[in-house]
Amino acid sequence: MNEPNEKIEHRELSRELQKLVSSNSELGSRLLSLLLVSTGNGKEIIQAVNGGGSDGASSGAGGGATADYTEAELAEFRRIEQEKKRKNTEASARFRVRKKQREQEKLATLKQLNNQISELYVTIDRLLDENKFLKLRLEEVNEKKSQALLDNLRRRHGSQ
Repeated sequence: MNEPNEKIEHRELSRELQKLVSSNSELGSRLLSLLLVSTGNGKEIIQAVNGGGSDGASSGAGGGATADYTEAELAEFRRIEQEKKRKNTEASARFRVRKKQREQEKLATLKQLNNQISELYVTIDRLLDENKFLKLRLEEVNEKKSQALLDNLRRRHGSQ
């Protein structure tokens, strides 16, 4: 029941793709390449696009210039798509390696900064202890001077 509608849709789709391919459209070439790579029926697709298919499932009623693709051209399309896929895979691998290196560099920097922070805390503690010691020494010296002045005053007062 839906078969006539499907045939019409296939024909319209085939015509649109045929127009794109025959006008050397980049979109048409990409669509055709994707279609050829993703399905195993390349000959049927090419026949449908060229308007040569008459089996009804995906025939095109071509009414313009057609692009005839040979098996060699189809193989070239597949090879190009496989090459693109390989390059994409390699680029992804390079990206993952660079990302991992960046993460390792960040971890190394973090470790170095944590070590510096620890050293600074040790320095702070040492300086606080030194400050406390110097304050005690200053108090002792001030106490001795105060006592000496007081004794001096008492002697002067006592001798009068």
